[in-house]
Amino acid sequence: MEPNKELVEKAKSGDEEAFSLLFEQYKDRIYSLCLRMTGNREDAGDMCQETFIKAFKSIEKFRSHSSFSTWIYRIAINHTKDFIRSKARKRGSPVHALSESRLLIDEANISPQEHALKTERVKIVQQALLELPENMRTPLILFEIENLEYREISRILRLPVGTVKSRIFRAKIALGEILEPLREHLE
Repeated sequence: MEPNKELVEKAKSGDEEAFSLLFEQYKDRIYSLCLRMTGNREDAGDMCQETFIKAFKSIEKFRSHSSFSTWIYRIAINHTKDFIRSKARKRGSPVHALSESRLLIDEANISPQEHALKTERVKIVQQALLELPENMRTPLILFEIENLEYREISRILRLPVGTVKSRIFRAKIALGEILEPLREHLE
């Protein structure tokens, strides 16, 4: 779903409509990434908006050596990492408390009991995900939630493909270890 180069070139030359189309194409994916990284809808919305503001201000510097998606993901990840570090320094902890109102749950056609169960499962998994070190969490989110390929993640994170694979593998093991004591709540 990479935008055509003509659209990117128009945006680079100052065409706000072209950039607006790029925004529409990527906003949901960037928001989702930011939400998974922060665990908070408000923060994710802010990070998404700020990512596109940064991209808009520096689009003329975009070089076509990589894809637009790689470039925009890189901005989002870096900006969100900076935000998380800043917030952790203020709070003294990198793990953020989550409220049920901030969880993404598809509420269509489920009973209140199923909704409550699903809410609890999502909360447990999201909290466990936030407990992973950032260098394992980010590749895992990009692979499992954003459905990106190893090579694309490698370009976004500027890491060798082997390192990306290793970090995803280790993240899955660590996530399993975190969730193991909570298995009965997930079933």
